This record gives sequence, C-alpha cells and structure tokens, in this order.
Amino acid sequence: MRSIFIILLGLLMAGTVQAQLNLLSDNRSVSVSGWVEDSGGNITGSYAQTNLPSAPFAGFNSQAGGSTDAGYSQATQNSAITPYSISSASFAAVSVATGLYGSGFAANAEANSIFEVGFNIQQPLDYHFSAFQDIEAVGGFISFEMSSANHGDIFNSSTESTFGNNNLDYSGILPPDDYTFRVQEYLSYNSFGSSYAGGNMNCNLVLSVPEPATIGPFLALIWLGMVALKRKLAKA
Repeated sequence: MRSIFIILLGLLMAGTVQAQLNLLSDNRSVSVSGWVEDSGGNITGSYAQTNLPSAPFAGFNSQAGGSTDAGYSQATQNSAITPYSISSASFAAVSVATGLYGSGFAANAEANSIFEVGFNIQQPLDYHFSAFQDIEAVGGFISFEMSSANHGDIFNSSTESTFGNNNLDYSGILPPDDYTFRVQEYLSYNSFGSSYAGGNMNCNLVLSVPEPATIGPFLALIWLGMVALKRKLAKA
C-alpha cells in the first residue's frame, strides 16, 4: 500500500505532468431573431439567423445580425478552446422602436450567444476562472456556470435585468470528473414603444497541475481511504 501511495504522489507532483482536459462536447452558437406586426396582429417583417462553429472545438469568431423596419438584433462571439484553457468574449444588442417612435404596432428582437463545452479530466487540476460582464438590459441575462457529473456545481453566477458591470474570480481544485462549462448572454425585447438593451462579457478558464501545497488535502484523503481499506480487509 505504501508503495502505491508513493507512486501516486510521484505522478501528481512530477513537473513533467501537464494539465490537460479531454474535450467531450461542443455546443457554441450565436443567434438572432425578430419580428414586427401591424395593429391587426399581422407579421409584416421578420428575421432569424444562427451561426455555429465550422467544426467541434475549432476557433469560433462569428457575428449574427438581422433587422426589420422596427428593430434589430446583433450577437457576436470570439472563443477558443485548447487542452489547457478556455476563453470566450461576446457582445449582444437589441433595439425596437414602434408606434410614434418607429414603425409598426409591436415588435420583438432577440440576441443570444451560447458557449458550452463538456470535458473530462483524469487527475486533480487547479482551475482559475476570471470574467468581466457589463449589461444594460431590462429583459435579459449573462450567466456563467461550471458543473460536474459527480461533484455538483463548481460555480454558478447570473446577472439578470439590470444596469451595471462587475468582475468575477473563482479558483480551486477540480477532482477527476466530467464537467460542463457554460456561458450565455441573452437579450430580448417585446415593445410597443422604444427600447434598447446591450451587454458584453469576456471570460477565461485556465487549468494547471496543482502545486504540492494545494494537492496535500487530496493526498491525505487518498491515504486515509487506503488505511481504512487495509483495516477492513484485515478484519475480514
């Protein structure tokens, strides 16, 4: 048992071991939609567009946009995925103007940027997540989430229907597991007058091999588990 623990310790602390995530799924997109109708409820103009990466996990730098004579939507995303880091930046804006302020009786405009990647790690890894968000919206949100199959939510933050900006910073150790990292920026307006919403955000997730001082708690748990197993086998 002692020799197994020493081997494990050596693997975790070896300087040649690189932090690496195994990519499992890629669900990234930018999309917009909108419509305008007259006083009789008839749609007189509409648009819809969705852009996807050219291939799973490829660099994604895309813009979707559309307009009617009563409004417009725009959504952009510039994201990159490597075996060691994930980064994304997005911008979204919607505007409608009807009646005395524009054209038509009622209008809708939506913009949506989704960044969602699934990955697996085989060893404990340090993570550092940082983000900046700025939103000016009555209808919409910016959300950041990382969840795991067996260890619950790692972090979860959502800013909804507000005006302001702030920074986010999370760090810790990820145990071996399957993870989903999701960032979404969504804006929507239904209007009988004039309104505008906009928002932008950027984020970065970096993984690295834990330093010996931070991996200590994990090694202690492993050692205690091995001791308990040995005692249980001895009593059998």
